[in-house]
Amino acid sequence: MKLSKSAVNSFLKCRREFKYQYIDKIKQEPNEYMQLGTDVHAIAETFVKNIDMDGDFYQQIDDIYTSYDTKFDLSRHLLNLSIFFDLLFHDEDTIGGYKIFSAEEYIYDKEHDFSGLADLILEDEDGHLVVIDYKTGKSKGIKKYRLELCYYKMLIESKYPDKKVTTAGILFTKDAGMRFINFTEHQNKGSYVTQEDYEAAIQLLDFIRQEIKDNRLYPEQQYLCKHCGYKEMCDKEGGL
Repeated sequence: MKLSKSAVNSFLKCRREFKYQYIDKIKQEPNEYMQLGTDVHAIAETFVKNIDMDGDFYQQIDDIYTSYDTKFDLSRHLLNLSIFFDLLFHDEDTIGGYKIFSAEEYIYDKEHDFSGLADLILEDEDGHLVVIDYKTGKSKGIKKYRLELCYYKMLIESKYPDKKVTTAGILFTKDAGMRFINFTEHQNKGSYVTQEDYEAAIQLLDFIRQEIKDNRLYPEQQYLCKHCGYKEMCDKEGGL
């Protein structure tokens, strides 16, 4: 079974939700948070693919926003996007030294039967890659995102075997927070992912597929149940 970052996250959150969404293919209506994320990503993609490096990033993003059909006020998110890109390309003392490698790139890894969409891939002066994922919430610690960032590394290096992903991070567009991890062989700290951590993320895919095969797809009681789009269906099946 083909998996993705979203599918893995769904499985870890609630196996029955995973079953409904990825095995039974029962679609949920997108909620306002999902739609807001879609809108921010779409504007960011358009900006990056048409970026004028010498121009005003905020004005470029705002022009796209003005012509984009959305019911949300995205001004805070888009201002923070422009701040991020200013730091990346206009402020040599802050970050600098990167160029855009690709944006919103769909990648399929045949070996692991896994797919994903990389929001932004940068290339540094040494030719190494940095992958960045946009989140529309407030900034949080990087720990909960370590697993999915490992999967971005796996996907990108499978498509570009002559490249190495050395860093991955999250840009939280609601407050401009940035959290990054570095991939390393041995050092095991909060801001690092070791080779052992990375291999464990790959092994998790085999575990999930075995659990699916054995039909161990039970519901997981939690606070988020009341917000789940499958709650009524789950209750009819006996819930927990």
